[in-house]
Amino acid sequence: MRSARPRSDGKEWPACGSRFLSSWPDGVFGRDTLPGQRNGRYDLFEYNDDVASQRSLFISPAMWREHVRPRMALFCDLAHEFGARLRYHCCGSVRAIVPDLIEIGVDILNPVQPLAADMDPFELKREFGRDLTFDGGIDIQDLLPHASPREVRDHVRRMIDVVGRDGGYILGPSHSIQSDVPLGNIVAMIEEANRA
Repeated sequence: MRSARPRSDGKEWPACGSRFLSSWPDGVFGRDTLPGQRNGRYDLFEYNDDVASQRSLFISPAMWREHVRPRMALFCDLAHEFGARLRYHCCGSVRAIVPDLIEIGVDILNPVQPLAADMDPFELKREFGRDLTFDGGIDIQDLLPHASPREVRDHVRRMIDVVGRDGGYILGPSHSIQSDVPLGNIVAMIEEANRA
């Protein structure tokens, strides 16, 4: 008796996913569906997906380049046609595709999750800071819930001084601030940011 379970070798998933993604450019990214003119009316477009975990991408970089990158590039082009910057939101470890993001026109990477593999904001700034703005980077997993307000202030100051040097940094948490974060640490982050 044959099983109705899907194949586990992954060979049919890329084709299926590619067919699904191919429907996006005309339906979701349709230039005629946006109100307004290409006259600078828009400041920011955001492309959201989550293709990564704390350790790595969910799919191989090669598969991402083949199936996701071309569609994402269309959206980047659309944002720039409207005179807007493109912010890419993807949680987790996306370091393997950061050069690709720059090549296709991503302007801002959000959020920078410093505890994800290879996502140290200081290293990212050193390697890619001339070409990419970083948004986030104040850790919500360990720093904000467990550090003292003084430690939060010191870290925020270092982020501003190092990652924010010469621009290209939007200070903020590495994701939504959760209920385990003491109010005093949120205040410390905001007050230190306001001192900049």
